[in-house]
Amino acid sequence: MTYQQRYFYCDQYWNEQGPIFFYTGNEADVTLYLNATGLMWENAPSFHALLVFAEHRYFGKSLPFGDSSLKYISYLTPDQALADYATLIYFLRSSISPSIPVIAFGGSYGGMLASWLRIKYSSAVDGAIAASAPILSFLGEYPPFNSNSFSDIETADATPKCRSGIRASWDIITAWAQTPQGRANLSDVFRLCSVPPDADTAVSTLFDWASGAVAYMAMGDYPYSTSYITNGGCMMPPWPMNVGCAYFDSMSDSTYMEILSRLPSDFIENSGKESHGEWGDRYPEFGVINGENGEIREVIKSDIKVKNDKNSVSPSKPFRFSDELTILQALRDFSGVFYNCSGTLTCFDTNGSVNNATLLDGLLWDYLYCSVITQPFSSNGITDMFWSDPFNLTDVIESCQSSWGITPRPYWATINYGGKRLMGASNIVFSNGVLDPWHGSGVLTNVSESVVAVLIPQAAHHLDLMFSNQLDPVSVVEARKLEVTMIKKWIEKSERESE
Repeated sequence: MTYQQRYFYCDQYWNEQGPIFFYTGNEADVTLYLNATGLMWENAPSFHALLVFAEHRYFGKSLPFGDSSLKYISYLTPDQALADYATLIYFLRSSISPSIPVIAFGGSYGGMLASWLRIKYSSAVDGAIAASAPILSFLGEYPPFNSNSFSDIETADATPKCRSGIRASWDIITAWAQTPQGRANLSDVFRLCSVPPDADTAVSTLFDWASGAVAYMAMGDYPYSTSYITNGGCMMPPWPMNVGCAYFDSMSDSTYMEILSRLPSDFIENSGKESHGEWGDRYPEFGVINGENGEIREVIKSDIKVKNDKNSVSPSKPFRFSDELTILQALRDFSGVFYNCSGTLTCFDTNGSVNNATLLDGLLWDYLYCSVITQPFSSNGITDMFWSDPFNLTDVIESCQSSWGITPRPYWATINYGGKRLMGASNIVFSNGVLDPWHGSGVLTNVSESVVAVLIPQAAHHLDLMFSNQLDPVSVVEARKLEVTMIKKWIEKSERESE
């Protein structure tokens, strides 16, 4: 069977002899990447390139079975997507010229697809720019993939007060969640739209909600304001991790010392080992919930009815109430930098998102995770600022069978795409930003003269693919120059071989 795959085609700069710049769409509406991938747009004029942005099946408007596509979701796989792209490229070449050079571009999952397209369909593309592509994030590697790397890098992105305060918050949330009054207090402090019905719900939803904000803010730690990481929703501020951490950095020294006295010594000694240089300006106006009449409302002790009967979870003795309140308020406002980047929310829905489109995209990604993209991630509370949550494949299998009726194939990505065994690959640039938590599962060293790794200081999630900005760090500018140099070499080689 066939289906209508959406793609965008721009021949504004094309002279009918230039190459095709081909974006391998990932897990969202392709217009997100169309409007963000400046590396393609800015270099198309000098290469006289034809621009093509292909949409991933099941995302955006590329629905194989229309409104019934979720009923036939088994056709949502990376292999099917790669075959779609190879077929589209064949169609384009057939319509233009069989020998026209094609360069693939992609970021994140799209970067994985770009590199895999070059590896699996080497006749389809002459080279690939694979930015922030975590192709080594699977089971079956040797040495094994460090499943804690994402959490460790998030922690390194935070300031010392910030990582310590976030680490302390999980125990406080757990303790408060044990009683109805404590859950009511949590609802007041976090300004939730509803009170969690029980302890397990309170803990799981607040943990996922707050840690989700950390992940997106670390990935989207760009030097300028952008809506990319919110999937085209509200604008995140520049350096959002700095902005969020400012709420913890404003804690008094006495509160900070109280936190340190309660945290495990091995966390203090081992967390946040990486350093990312000086922290920039703070932007405390972002991420705060509007109260009645639009004014900024700060919760103070008198706002909350407290029943002081909670039990300590892991600290040796309870925090002072005022310190607990300060820590939770800081976590709320940190998370608000992401969830309330619009500045319009009056309460937080922990089951919501900054963009409704991301909820459906997240559902589809969950299927991909359960089928092939089964990435083992964990946290330990020692080298990272989270809680102990080791990867448990048995739990993942049970969850996927319950949600989708399928059993994951956690080793298949390594078997099918090769993992670290890239000796037979050619013409790929793997770029990764040091600030990006995904860089721990990327290719960080050169494989050969034509499979090159670029590690970019002061860059978050595939910043090098974005449009140029006067605030770009020099390292990003230099990375783009190298990528353009490689693209030129690949095109020249392709043209020589086709003569």
